[in-house]
Amino acid sequence: MSRILESPPKIPWRIERWLVCLVALGFGIWFIGPGNVLPTSTAWLKQGDIGTQQAAWQYFRNSPLVQWPVTAIPQYGEGWGTVVPGSAGNALTAIPLKYVTRWLPGEFQYFGLWIALSFLLQAYVGIRIFGKFRLNSSQRILGALLLVLSPVFLFRLGMSHPDLASHWLLLLALLLFVAESRHWPWLALLSGALFVALYLFAMIFGVWVAWLIQRNIVDRVLVRRPPDWGAITRNSAVGLVTVLASLWFLGFFSFAGDTKGTGFFRLNVLALVNPDFSGNDSYSLIGGRVPYIQNRQLFAEEGEGFAYLGTLSIAVIPLLCWAVFRHRVAVVRRFTTLGVVVALFAAMAVSNRVVIGRSEFTYWLPDLIVEMRQVFRATTRFIWPLSYLLIIGGWVALCHLSNSLKPRLAVTLLSLALVLHAVDSSPGIAWAHERISARRESPNALVSPEWNRVFAQRSSIALVPTIDLQIDSDDKAVQAWIDSGRWIDVLNFASVRDVALNFAYQGRPRGTLADRITELNRRDLSSGSLKPGVVYVFSTESEWEQVRTALGSDALASIIDGYHVILGPENSGASQSE
Repeated sequence: MSRILESPPKIPWRIERWLVCLVALGFGIWFIGPGNVLPTSTAWLKQGDIGTQQAAWQYFRNSPLVQWPVTAIPQYGEGWGTVVPGSAGNALTAIPLKYVTRWLPGEFQYFGLWIALSFLLQAYVGIRIFGKFRLNSSQRILGALLLVLSPVFLFRLGMSHPDLASHWLLLLALLLFVAESRHWPWLALLSGALFVALYLFAMIFGVWVAWLIQRNIVDRVLVRRPPDWGAITRNSAVGLVTVLASLWFLGFFSFAGDTKGTGFFRLNVLALVNPDFSGNDSYSLIGGRVPYIQNRQLFAEEGEGFAYLGTLSIAVIPLLCWAVFRHRVAVVRRFTTLGVVVALFAAMAVSNRVVIGRSEFTYWLPDLIVEMRQVFRATTRFIWPLSYLLIIGGWVALCHLSNSLKPRLAVTLLSLALVLHAVDSSPGIAWAHERISARRESPNALVSPEWNRVFAQRSSIALVPTIDLQIDSDDKAVQAWIDSGRWIDVLNFASVRDVALNFAYQGRPRGTLADRITELNRRDLSSGSLKPGVVYVFSTESEWEQVRTALGSDALASIIDGYHVILGPENSGASQSE
Protein backbone atom coordinates (compact mmCIF):
# COMPACT_ATOMS: atom_id res chain seq x y z
CA MET A 1 0.00 0.00 0.00
CA SER A 2 2.67 2.52 0.98
CA ARG A 3 4.38 2.06 -2.37
CA ILE A 4 1.36 3.61 -4.11
CA LEU A 5 -0.26 5.84 -1.56
CA GLU A 6 1.08 7.58 1.48
CA SER A 7 -0.99 7.89 4.61
CA PRO A 8 -2.58 11.35 4.55
CA PRO A 9 -0.03 13.52 6.38
CA LYS A 10 -0.43 17.17 7.29
CA ILE A 11 1.39 18.84 4.44
CA PRO A 12 2.43 22.43 5.31
CA TRP A 13 1.90 25.29 2.92
CA ARG A 14 5.01 25.38 0.78
CA ILE A 15 6.37 27.67 -1.84
CA GLU A 16 5.47 25.11 -4.49
CA ARG A 17 1.78 25.66 -3.81
CA TRP A 18 2.11 29.42 -4.10
CA LEU A 19 4.05 28.97 -7.33
CA VAL A 20 1.65 26.61 -9.03
CA CYS A 21 -1.41 28.59 -7.88
CA LEU A 22 0.01 31.85 -9.20
CA VAL A 23 0.90 30.27 -12.54
CA ALA A 24 -2.57 28.77 -12.83
CA LEU A 25 -4.21 32.06 -11.87
CA GLY A 26 -2.13 33.94 -14.44
CA PHE A 27 -3.09 31.44 -17.12
CA GLY A 28 -6.74 31.75 -16.09
CA ILE A 29 -6.66 35.56 -16.32
CA TRP A 30 -5.14 35.32 -19.80
CA PHE A 31 -7.69 32.67 -20.76
CA ILE A 32 -10.69 34.76 -19.75
CA GLY A 33 -9.14 38.03 -20.87
CA PRO A 34 -7.69 40.46 -18.28
CA GLY A 35 -10.40 43.03 -18.87
CA ASN A 36 -13.16 40.46 -18.50
CA VAL A 37 -12.19 39.73 -14.91
CA LEU A 38 -13.36 43.21 -13.93
CA PRO A 39 -16.85 43.16 -12.36
CA THR A 40 -18.07 45.98 -14.62
CA SER A 41 -17.04 44.23 -17.86
CA THR A 42 -20.17 42.64 -19.35
CA ALA A 43 -19.77 42.98 -23.12
CA TRP A 44 -18.48 39.40 -23.36
CA LEU A 45 -21.58 38.09 -21.57
CA LYS A 46 -24.21 38.79 -24.22
CA GLN A 47 -24.39 35.44 -26.02
CA GLY A 48 -24.55 31.72 -25.24
CA ASP A 49 -25.38 30.03 -21.97
CA ILE A 50 -23.18 32.40 -20.01
CA GLY A 51 -25.23 35.27 -21.44
CA THR A 52 -28.44 33.80 -20.04
CA GLN A 53 -26.75 33.27 -16.69
CA GLN A 54 -25.63 36.90 -16.58
CA ALA A 55 -29.16 38.05 -17.40
CA ALA A 56 -30.63 35.81 -14.68
CA TRP A 57 -28.04 37.10 -12.22
CA GLN A 58 -28.92 40.70 -13.13
CA TYR A 59 -32.57 39.94 -12.42
CA PHE A 60 -31.68 38.21 -9.15
CA ARG A 61 -29.51 41.12 -8.10
CA ASN A 62 -32.60 43.36 -8.28
CA SER A 63 -34.98 40.90 -6.62
CA PRO A 64 -36.50 41.72 -3.20
CA LEU A 65 -34.06 41.66 -0.31
CA VAL A 66 -36.41 39.50 1.75
CA GLN A 67 -38.15 36.72 -0.18
CA TRP A 68 -38.73 33.00 -0.18
CA PRO A 69 -37.15 31.04 -1.51
CA VAL A 70 -34.02 33.12 -1.08
CA THR A 71 -33.00 32.21 -4.64
CA ALA A 72 -36.28 33.27 -6.29
CA ILE A 73 -36.17 35.47 -9.41
CA PRO A 74 -39.79 36.67 -9.66
CA GLN A 75 -39.30 39.10 -12.56
CA TYR A 76 -37.59 36.46 -14.73
CA GLY A 77 -40.16 34.09 -16.16
CA GLU A 78 -43.43 35.21 -14.58
CA GLY A 79 -45.24 32.04 -13.59
CA TRP A 80 -42.17 29.84 -14.07
CA GLY A 81 -41.07 29.80 -10.42
CA THR A 82 -37.53 30.62 -11.53
CA VAL A 83 -34.72 30.22 -9.00
CA VAL A 84 -30.99 30.81 -9.25
CA PRO A 85 -29.86 27.15 -9.55
CA GLY A 86 -32.10 26.60 -12.57
CA SER A 87 -31.07 29.72 -14.46
CA ALA A 88 -28.13 31.69 -13.06
CA GLY A 89 -26.19 28.61 -12.00
CA ASN A 90 -23.82 29.52 -9.21
CA ALA A 91 -25.87 30.30 -6.10
CA LEU A 92 -22.75 30.04 -3.94
CA THR A 93 -21.59 33.35 -5.38
CA ALA A 94 -24.87 34.90 -6.50
CA ILE A 95 -26.57 34.92 -3.08
CA PRO A 96 -23.93 36.86 -1.08
CA LEU A 97 -23.11 39.19 -3.99
CA LYS A 98 -26.76 40.16 -4.34
CA TYR A 99 -26.61 41.92 -1.00
CA VAL A 100 -23.18 43.42 -1.68
CA THR A 101 -23.85 44.79 -5.17
CA ARG A 102 -27.53 45.71 -5.03
CA TRP A 103 -26.84 49.42 -4.53
CA LEU A 104 -23.99 49.63 -7.06
CA PRO A 105 -24.98 51.41 -10.28
CA GLY A 106 -24.89 49.76 -13.70
CA GLU A 107 -24.30 46.14 -14.58
CA PHE A 108 -22.15 43.83 -12.49
CA GLN A 109 -20.75 40.36 -13.18
CA TYR A 110 -18.80 37.80 -11.17
CA PHE A 111 -18.20 35.16 -13.83
CA GLY A 112 -14.76 36.41 -14.85
CA LEU A 113 -13.41 36.27 -11.33
CA TRP A 114 -15.05 32.88 -10.69
CA ILE A 115 -13.41 31.41 -13.81
CA ALA A 116 -9.99 32.80 -12.85
CA LEU A 117 -10.35 31.37 -9.33
CA SER A 118 -11.40 28.03 -10.81
CA PHE A 119 -7.99 27.81 -12.49
CA LEU A 120 -6.28 28.54 -9.18
CA LEU A 121 -8.37 25.99 -7.28
CA GLN A 122 -7.93 23.38 -10.00
CA ALA A 123 -4.18 23.68 -9.47
CA TYR A 124 -4.36 23.88 -5.67
CA VAL A 125 -6.52 20.81 -5.22
CA GLY A 126 -4.45 19.03 -7.87
CA ILE A 127 -1.19 19.59 -6.03
CA ARG A 128 -2.83 18.40 -2.83
CA ILE A 129 -3.94 15.20 -4.58
CA PHE A 130 -0.48 14.50 -5.94
CA GLY A 131 0.91 15.31 -2.51
CA LYS A 132 -0.80 12.15 -1.23
CA PHE A 133 1.23 10.01 -3.61
CA ARG A 134 4.94 9.36 -3.60
CA LEU A 135 5.81 12.28 -5.89
CA ASN A 136 8.49 14.90 -5.39
CA SER A 137 7.92 18.66 -5.53
CA SER A 138 8.55 19.05 -9.27
CA GLN A 139 6.29 16.14 -10.10
CA ARG A 140 3.49 17.60 -8.00
CA ILE A 141 3.79 21.01 -9.63
CA LEU A 142 3.80 19.60 -13.17
CA GLY A 143 0.92 17.27 -12.32
CA ALA A 144 -1.17 20.16 -11.04
CA LEU A 145 -0.51 22.08 -14.26
CA LEU A 146 -1.57 19.01 -16.23
CA LEU A 147 -4.93 19.15 -14.46
CA VAL A 148 -5.22 22.85 -15.30
CA LEU A 149 -4.68 21.93 -18.96
CA SER A 150 -7.28 19.15 -18.78
CA PRO A 151 -9.29 19.24 -22.05
CA VAL A 152 -12.63 18.54 -20.35
CA PHE A 153 -12.04 21.52 -18.03
CA LEU A 154 -11.04 24.02 -20.72
CA PHE A 155 -13.62 22.76 -23.22
CA ARG A 156 -16.42 23.24 -20.70
CA LEU A 157 -15.30 26.85 -20.25
CA GLY A 158 -15.32 27.23 -24.01
CA MET A 159 -18.92 26.04 -23.95
CA SER A 160 -19.69 29.02 -21.66
CA HIS A 161 -20.44 26.88 -18.61
CA PRO A 162 -18.40 28.42 -15.77
CA ASP A 163 -20.42 26.64 -13.09
CA LEU A 164 -20.07 23.20 -14.72
CA ALA A 165 -16.38 23.92 -15.25
CA SER A 166 -15.84 24.09 -11.47
CA HIS A 167 -14.06 20.75 -11.71
CA TRP A 168 -11.99 21.53 -8.65
CA LEU A 169 -15.05 20.45 -6.67
CA LEU A 170 -14.87 17.00 -8.25
CA LEU A 171 -11.12 16.88 -7.66
CA LEU A 172 -11.75 17.86 -4.05
CA ALA A 173 -14.10 14.87 -3.69
CA LEU A 174 -11.34 12.59 -4.99
CA LEU A 175 -8.94 14.19 -2.51
CA LEU A 176 -11.33 13.62 0.39
CA PHE A 177 -11.82 10.01 -0.66
CA VAL A 178 -8.08 9.44 -0.43
CA ALA A 179 -7.19 11.60 2.55
CA GLU A 180 -10.16 12.34 4.79
CA SER A 181 -11.42 10.27 7.71
CA ARG A 182 -13.83 12.88 9.14
CA HIS A 183 -17.34 13.35 7.84
CA TRP A 184 -17.99 17.08 8.19
CA PRO A 185 -15.80 18.12 5.19
CA TRP A 186 -18.04 15.94 3.03
CA LEU A 187 -21.13 17.73 4.32
CA ALA A 188 -19.62 21.08 3.36
CA LEU A 189 -18.60 19.78 -0.06
CA LEU A 190 -21.98 18.19 -0.81
CA SER A 191 -23.83 21.35 0.10
CA GLY A 192 -21.35 23.63 -1.68
CA ALA A 193 -21.44 21.57 -4.88
CA LEU A 194 -25.24 21.67 -4.86
CA PHE A 195 -25.04 25.46 -4.72
CA VAL A 196 -22.72 25.51 -7.77
CA ALA A 197 -23.84 22.81 -10.22
CA LEU A 198 -26.31 19.93 -9.93
CA TYR A 199 -24.27 17.64 -12.20
CA LEU A 200 -21.11 18.07 -10.15
CA PHE A 201 -23.12 17.47 -6.99
CA ALA A 202 -24.43 14.16 -8.37
CA MET A 203 -20.90 12.97 -9.15
CA ILE A 204 -19.61 14.07 -5.74
CA PHE A 205 -22.57 12.38 -4.08
CA GLY A 206 -21.52 9.10 -5.71
CA VAL A 207 -17.92 9.51 -4.50
CA TRP A 208 -19.23 10.26 -1.01
CA VAL A 209 -21.23 7.02 -1.01
CA ALA A 210 -18.09 5.17 -2.09
CA TRP A 211 -16.17 6.82 0.77
CA LEU A 212 -18.81 5.81 3.33
CA ILE A 213 -18.64 2.17 2.24
CA GLN A 214 -14.85 2.20 2.02
CA ARG A 215 -14.25 3.75 5.44
CA ASN A 216 -16.99 2.01 7.42
CA ILE A 217 -17.09 -1.42 5.79
CA VAL A 218 -14.21 -2.30 3.44
CA ASP A 219 -11.34 -0.81 5.47
CA ARG A 220 -12.61 -2.44 8.66
CA VAL A 221 -13.17 -5.86 7.06
CA LEU A 222 -9.61 -5.75 5.68
CA VAL A 223 -8.23 -5.51 9.23
CA ARG A 224 -10.67 -8.16 10.48
CA ARG A 225 -12.97 -5.77 12.28
CA PRO A 226 -16.77 -5.77 11.96
CA PRO A 227 -18.38 -3.09 9.77
CA ASP A 228 -19.42 0.03 11.63
CA TRP A 229 -23.10 0.00 10.70
CA GLY A 230 -23.86 2.66 13.28
CA ALA A 231 -21.44 5.15 11.73
CA ILE A 232 -22.57 4.48 8.17
CA THR A 233 -26.23 4.85 9.17
CA ARG A 234 -25.59 8.02 11.16
CA ASN A 235 -23.41 9.65 8.51
CA SER A 236 -25.79 8.69 5.70
CA ALA A 237 -28.73 10.21 7.58
CA VAL A 238 -26.85 13.44 8.33
CA GLY A 239 -25.67 13.65 4.73
CA LEU A 240 -29.15 13.16 3.29
CA VAL A 241 -30.64 15.72 5.68
CA THR A 242 -27.93 18.20 4.63
CA VAL A 243 -28.72 17.60 0.96
CA LEU A 244 -32.49 17.93 1.44
CA ALA A 245 -32.06 21.10 3.50
CA SER A 246 -29.84 22.57 0.79
CA LEU A 247 -32.37 21.66 -1.92
CA TRP A 248 -35.13 23.30 0.12
CA PHE A 249 -33.09 26.45 0.74
CA LEU A 250 -32.14 26.72 -2.94
CA GLY A 251 -35.78 26.51 -4.02
CA PHE A 252 -35.63 23.26 -5.95
CA PHE A 253 -39.06 22.34 -4.58
CA SER A 254 -40.71 25.55 -5.85
CA PHE A 255 -40.54 24.86 -9.60
CA ALA A 256 -43.78 25.54 -11.46
CA GLY A 257 -44.83 22.82 -13.87
CA ASP A 258 -42.92 19.67 -14.67
CA THR A 259 -39.17 19.35 -15.10
CA LYS A 260 -37.59 16.45 -16.91
CA GLY A 261 -34.75 15.41 -19.15
CA THR A 262 -35.03 15.51 -22.91
CA GLY A 263 -33.40 13.83 -25.86
CA PHE A 264 -31.15 10.81 -25.56
CA PHE A 265 -27.61 11.97 -24.97
CA ARG A 266 -25.09 9.14 -24.86
CA LEU A 267 -21.33 9.04 -24.86
CA ASN A 268 -19.38 7.59 -27.75
CA VAL A 269 -17.00 5.00 -26.29
CA LEU A 270 -14.21 6.61 -28.35
CA ALA A 271 -14.79 9.98 -26.66
CA LEU A 272 -11.79 9.53 -24.35
CA VAL A 273 -9.43 9.36 -27.33
CA ASN A 274 -11.40 11.41 -29.87
CA PRO A 275 -10.26 15.08 -29.99
CA ASP A 276 -12.96 16.23 -32.44
CA PHE A 277 -15.96 18.05 -31.04
CA SER A 278 -17.57 19.23 -34.28
CA GLY A 279 -17.33 18.53 -37.96
CA ASN A 280 -14.64 21.21 -38.33
CA ASP A 281 -12.93 21.51 -34.96
CA SER A 282 -10.38 19.31 -33.25
CA TYR A 283 -8.78 19.81 -29.86
CA SER A 284 -5.52 18.16 -30.93
CA LEU A 285 -2.89 19.00 -33.54
CA ILE A 286 -1.96 15.33 -33.92
CA GLY A 287 -5.25 13.59 -33.21
CA GLY A 288 -7.14 15.79 -35.63
CA ARG A 289 -4.96 14.50 -38.43
CA VAL A 290 -5.57 10.80 -37.79
CA PRO A 291 -7.38 9.66 -40.97
CA TYR A 292 -10.14 7.75 -39.18
CA ILE A 293 -10.94 10.59 -36.82
CA GLN A 294 -10.53 13.19 -39.55
CA ASN A 295 -12.90 11.51 -42.00
CA ARG A 296 -15.68 10.05 -39.90
CA GLN A 297 -18.90 11.92 -39.22
CA LEU A 298 -19.74 12.74 -35.62
CA PHE A 299 -23.02 11.96 -33.96
CA ALA A 300 -25.02 15.05 -33.01
CA GLU A 301 -24.48 14.54 -29.29
CA GLU A 302 -20.71 14.10 -29.49
CA GLY A 303 -20.09 17.81 -28.94
CA GLU A 304 -21.81 17.62 -25.55
CA GLY A 305 -20.07 14.28 -24.93
CA PHE A 306 -16.55 15.66 -25.38
CA ALA A 307 -14.27 13.77 -23.00
CA TYR A 308 -10.86 13.82 -24.71
CA LEU A 309 -8.04 13.00 -22.29
CA GLY A 310 -5.21 14.71 -24.12
CA THR A 311 -2.22 13.15 -25.85
CA LEU A 312 -0.08 12.72 -22.75
CA SER A 313 -2.77 10.97 -20.72
CA ILE A 314 -3.68 8.73 -23.65
CA ALA A 315 -0.03 7.83 -24.26
CA VAL A 316 0.52 6.66 -20.66
CA ILE A 317 -2.62 4.50 -20.41
CA PRO A 318 -0.57 1.29 -21.04
CA LEU A 319 1.83 2.39 -18.30
CA LEU A 320 -1.11 3.02 -15.96
CA CYS A 321 -2.54 -0.43 -16.70
CA TRP A 322 0.83 -2.02 -15.90
CA ALA A 323 1.11 -0.05 -12.65
CA VAL A 324 -2.40 -1.09 -11.60
CA PHE A 325 -1.63 -4.72 -12.39
CA ARG A 326 1.68 -4.57 -10.55
CA HIS A 327 0.09 -3.10 -7.41
CA ARG A 328 -3.29 -4.77 -7.87
CA VAL A 329 -3.66 -5.87 -4.26
CA ALA A 330 -3.16 -2.36 -2.89
CA VAL A 331 -5.35 -0.84 -5.62
CA VAL A 332 -8.19 -3.27 -4.98
CA ARG A 333 -7.99 -2.72 -1.23
CA ARG A 334 -7.96 1.08 -1.47
CA PHE A 335 -9.96 2.01 -4.55
CA THR A 336 -12.54 -0.71 -5.24
CA THR A 337 -15.57 1.25 -4.07
CA LEU A 338 -14.45 4.37 -5.94
CA GLY A 339 -13.82 2.29 -9.06
CA VAL A 340 -17.30 0.77 -8.90
CA VAL A 341 -18.99 4.17 -8.59
CA VAL A 342 -16.90 5.68 -11.39
CA ALA A 343 -17.65 2.67 -13.61
CA LEU A 344 -21.39 3.11 -12.94
CA PHE A 345 -21.12 6.77 -13.88
CA ALA A 346 -19.32 5.81 -17.10
CA ALA A 347 -22.00 3.22 -17.92
CA MET A 348 -24.65 5.90 -17.35
CA ALA A 349 -22.82 8.21 -19.76
CA VAL A 350 -22.55 5.52 -22.43
CA SER A 351 -26.19 4.35 -21.89
CA ASN A 352 -27.66 1.01 -22.95
CA ARG A 353 -27.45 2.08 -26.58
CA VAL A 354 -23.69 1.76 -26.90
CA VAL A 355 -22.00 3.51 -29.81
CA ILE A 356 -18.36 2.88 -30.73
CA GLY A 357 -17.32 5.13 -33.57
CA ARG A 358 -20.18 4.55 -36.02
CA SER A 359 -21.09 1.09 -34.75
CA GLU A 360 -23.93 0.60 -32.30
CA PHE A 361 -25.41 -2.15 -30.20
CA THR A 362 -28.10 -2.21 -27.53
CA TYR A 363 -28.52 -4.15 -24.32
CA TRP A 364 -31.66 -4.37 -22.21
CA LEU A 365 -32.30 -2.22 -19.19
CA PRO A 366 -35.55 -1.86 -17.25
CA ASP A 367 -37.62 1.12 -18.36
CA LEU A 368 -37.46 2.51 -14.83
CA ILE A 369 -33.66 2.77 -14.95
CA VAL A 370 -33.78 4.37 -18.42
CA GLU A 371 -36.27 6.96 -17.15
CA MET A 372 -34.19 7.62 -14.05
CA ARG A 373 -31.19 8.21 -16.29
CA GLN A 374 -33.17 10.85 -18.16
CA VAL A 375 -33.53 12.93 -14.99
CA PHE A 376 -30.12 14.28 -15.99
CA ARG A 377 -30.37 15.58 -19.51
CA ALA A 378 -26.70 15.57 -20.52
CA THR A 379 -25.66 12.30 -18.89
CA THR A 380 -22.54 12.29 -21.07
CA ARG A 381 -20.96 14.52 -18.41
CA PHE A 382 -20.81 11.62 -15.98
CA ILE A 383 -17.65 10.47 -17.73
CA TRP A 384 -15.70 13.24 -15.98
CA PRO A 385 -14.80 11.22 -12.84
CA LEU A 386 -13.26 8.51 -15.03
CA SER A 387 -11.44 11.14 -17.10
CA TYR A 388 -9.80 12.63 -14.03
CA LEU A 389 -8.93 9.25 -12.55
CA LEU A 390 -7.15 8.34 -15.78
CA ILE A 391 -5.31 11.67 -15.92
CA ILE A 392 -4.24 11.48 -12.27
CA GLY A 393 -3.38 7.78 -12.36
CA GLY A 394 -1.46 8.12 -15.62
CA TRP A 395 0.64 10.98 -14.27
CA VAL A 396 1.42 9.13 -11.04
CA ALA A 397 2.48 6.03 -13.02
CA LEU A 398 4.67 8.13 -15.32
CA CYS A 399 6.31 9.89 -12.37
CA HIS A 400 7.06 6.60 -10.61
CA LEU A 401 8.69 5.34 -13.81
CA SER A 402 10.76 8.53 -14.09
CA ASN A 403 12.12 7.94 -10.59
CA SER A 404 14.43 5.34 -12.10
CA LEU A 405 16.21 8.14 -13.98
CA LYS A 406 18.55 10.81 -12.66
CA PRO A 407 16.52 13.59 -10.97
CA ARG A 408 17.45 16.35 -13.41
CA LEU A 409 16.81 14.15 -16.42
CA ALA A 410 13.50 13.01 -14.99
CA VAL A 411 12.31 16.59 -14.39
CA THR A 412 13.43 17.60 -17.88
CA LEU A 413 11.56 14.74 -19.55
CA LEU A 414 8.39 15.30 -17.52
CA SER A 415 8.49 19.02 -18.30
CA LEU A 416 8.98 18.26 -21.97
CA ALA A 417 6.05 15.85 -21.92
CA LEU A 418 3.82 18.53 -20.39
CA VAL A 419 4.96 21.13 -22.94
CA LEU A 420 4.26 18.77 -25.84
CA HIS A 421 0.85 18.04 -24.34
CA ALA A 422 0.12 21.79 -24.21
CA VAL A 423 1.37 22.36 -27.76
CA ASP A 424 -0.73 19.49 -29.10
CA SER A 425 -3.76 20.91 -27.26
CA SER A 426 -3.18 24.44 -28.60
CA PRO A 427 -6.06 24.33 -31.15
CA GLY A 428 -8.54 23.43 -28.42
CA ILE A 429 -7.09 25.93 -25.96
CA ALA A 430 -7.26 28.69 -28.60
CA TRP A 431 -10.84 27.75 -29.49
CA ALA A 432 -11.98 27.78 -25.86
CA HIS A 433 -10.11 31.03 -25.13
CA GLU A 434 -11.72 32.76 -28.09
CA ARG A 435 -15.20 31.46 -27.28
CA ILE A 436 -15.17 32.58 -23.65
CA SER A 437 -13.23 35.85 -23.89
CA ALA A 438 -14.54 37.47 -27.07
CA ARG A 439 -16.69 40.57 -26.77
CA ARG A 440 -19.79 40.41 -28.95
CA GLU A 441 -21.96 43.04 -30.57
CA SER A 442 -25.41 41.77 -31.48
CA PRO A 443 -27.17 43.02 -34.64
CA ASN A 444 -30.51 42.41 -32.87
CA ALA A 445 -29.90 44.63 -29.85
CA LEU A 446 -32.74 46.82 -28.65
CA VAL A 447 -31.07 50.21 -29.02
CA SER A 448 -33.76 52.51 -30.45
CA PRO A 449 -34.71 55.51 -28.24
CA GLU A 450 -38.30 54.49 -28.90
CA TRP A 451 -37.95 51.83 -26.22
CA ASN A 452 -37.58 54.59 -23.60
CA ARG A 453 -41.01 55.91 -24.49
CA VAL A 454 -42.51 52.41 -24.59
CA PHE A 455 -41.29 51.49 -21.12
CA ALA A 456 -41.84 54.88 -19.52
CA GLN A 457 -45.18 53.55 -18.23
CA ARG A 458 -44.84 49.82 -18.90
CA SER A 459 -43.02 47.24 -16.85
CA SER A 460 -43.42 43.83 -18.49
CA ILE A 461 -42.65 41.94 -21.71
CA ALA A 462 -44.68 39.00 -22.96
CA LEU A 463 -43.22 36.90 -25.76
CA VAL A 464 -45.88 35.56 -28.11
CA PRO A 465 -45.58 32.64 -28.16
CA THR A 466 -43.69 32.00 -24.93
CA ILE A 467 -40.80 29.69 -25.77
CA ASP A 468 -39.16 26.70 -24.11
CA LEU A 469 -35.68 26.54 -25.58
CA GLN A 470 -35.29 22.87 -24.67
CA ILE A 471 -38.11 21.92 -27.04
CA ASP A 472 -38.09 22.79 -30.76
CA SER A 473 -41.14 24.72 -31.92
CA ASP A 474 -43.51 23.04 -34.39
CA ASP A 475 -43.86 26.42 -36.12
CA LYS A 476 -40.89 26.87 -38.48
CA ALA A 477 -41.19 30.66 -38.39
CA VAL A 478 -41.09 30.70 -34.60
CA GLN A 479 -38.11 28.34 -34.60
CA ALA A 480 -36.34 30.59 -37.12
CA TRP A 481 -36.90 33.54 -34.74
CA ILE A 482 -35.45 31.50 -31.88
CA ASP A 483 -32.47 30.43 -33.98
CA SER A 484 -31.79 34.05 -34.91
CA GLY A 485 -30.95 34.74 -31.27
CA ARG A 486 -33.44 37.58 -30.91
CA TRP A 487 -34.75 36.08 -27.68
CA ILE A 488 -31.44 36.60 -25.88
CA ASP A 489 -31.34 40.26 -26.93
CA VAL A 490 -34.83 40.72 -25.48
CA LEU A 491 -33.62 38.93 -22.34
CA ASN A 492 -30.51 41.12 -22.02
CA PHE A 493 -32.56 44.28 -22.49
CA ALA A 494 -35.21 43.23 -19.97
CA SER A 495 -32.74 42.08 -17.31
CA VAL A 496 -30.75 45.33 -17.34
CA ARG A 497 -33.97 47.37 -16.98
CA ASP A 498 -35.47 44.86 -14.54
CA VAL A 499 -38.50 44.51 -16.80
CA ALA A 500 -40.63 41.45 -16.00
CA LEU A 501 -40.51 38.75 -18.67
CA ASN A 502 -42.81 35.78 -19.27
CA PHE A 503 -39.92 33.61 -20.48
CA ALA A 504 -37.01 32.02 -18.61
CA TYR A 505 -34.16 29.99 -20.01
CA GLN A 506 -33.97 26.69 -18.16
CA GLY A 507 -31.54 23.81 -18.40
CA ARG A 508 -34.35 21.31 -18.98
CA PRO A 509 -37.88 21.34 -20.43
CA ARG A 510 -40.72 22.65 -18.30
CA GLY A 511 -43.44 20.38 -19.65
CA THR A 512 -46.49 22.27 -20.92
CA LEU A 513 -45.82 25.41 -18.87
CA ALA A 514 -44.82 27.58 -21.85
CA ASP A 515 -47.85 26.37 -23.82
CA ARG A 516 -50.20 27.30 -20.98
CA ILE A 517 -48.73 30.80 -20.67
CA THR A 518 -48.93 31.25 -24.44
CA GLU A 519 -52.57 30.17 -24.45
CA LEU A 520 -53.45 32.75 -21.77
CA ASN A 521 -51.69 35.55 -23.68
CA ARG A 522 -53.37 34.66 -26.95
CA ARG A 523 -56.74 34.54 -25.20
CA ASP A 524 -56.20 38.08 -23.89
CA LEU A 525 -55.08 39.29 -27.32
CA SER A 526 -58.00 37.72 -29.16
CA SER A 527 -60.52 39.18 -26.70
CA GLY A 528 -58.90 42.61 -26.71
CA SER A 529 -58.24 42.40 -22.97
CA LEU A 530 -54.59 43.45 -23.08
CA LYS A 531 -52.96 43.60 -19.68
CA PRO A 532 -51.86 47.02 -18.44
CA GLY A 533 -48.14 47.65 -18.52
CA VAL A 534 -47.36 44.75 -20.88
CA VAL A 535 -45.42 44.94 -24.16
CA TYR A 536 -46.29 41.96 -26.37
CA VAL A 537 -43.35 40.92 -28.56
CA PHE A 538 -44.24 38.59 -31.44
CA SER A 539 -41.99 35.96 -32.96
CA THR A 540 -43.69 36.10 -36.35
CA GLU A 541 -44.94 38.99 -38.41
CA SER A 542 -47.97 36.97 -39.51
CA GLU A 543 -49.36 36.55 -35.99
CA TRP A 544 -48.60 40.17 -35.18
CA GLU A 545 -50.49 41.24 -38.29
CA GLN A 546 -53.49 39.05 -37.39
CA VAL A 547 -53.71 40.49 -33.87
CA ARG A 548 -53.22 44.06 -35.10
CA THR A 549 -56.02 43.63 -37.63
CA ALA A 550 -58.35 42.03 -35.07
CA LEU A 551 -57.79 44.85 -32.58
CA GLY A 552 -58.40 47.45 -35.24
CA SER A 553 -57.90 51.10 -34.40
CA ASP A 554 -57.35 50.28 -30.73
CA ALA A 555 -54.10 48.47 -31.51
CA LEU A 556 -50.93 50.21 -30.42
CA ALA A 557 -48.78 48.28 -32.87
CA SER A 558 -45.31 49.15 -34.11
CA ILE A 559 -42.02 47.72 -35.33
CA ILE A 560 -38.98 48.79 -33.29
CA ASP A 561 -35.48 47.57 -34.13
CA GLY A 562 -37.15 44.85 -36.24
CA TYR A 563 -39.28 43.59 -33.32
CA HIS A 564 -43.03 43.39 -33.89
CA VAL A 565 -44.76 44.69 -30.79
CA ILE A 566 -48.23 45.55 -29.56
CA LEU A 567 -48.51 47.71 -26.47
CA GLY A 568 -50.88 47.08 -23.64
CA PRO A 569 -52.42 50.03 -21.76
CA GLU A 570 -50.06 52.20 -19.78
CA ASN A 571 -49.53 51.29 -16.17
CA SER A 572 -49.35 54.54 -14.26
CA GLY A 573 -47.96 52.76 -11.20
CA ALA A 574 -44.79 51.65 -12.96
CA SER A 575 -42.01 53.75 -14.32
CA GLN A 576 -39.19 52.21 -16.25
CA SER A 577 -36.53 54.52 -17.55
CA GLU A 578 -33.07 53.91 -18.64
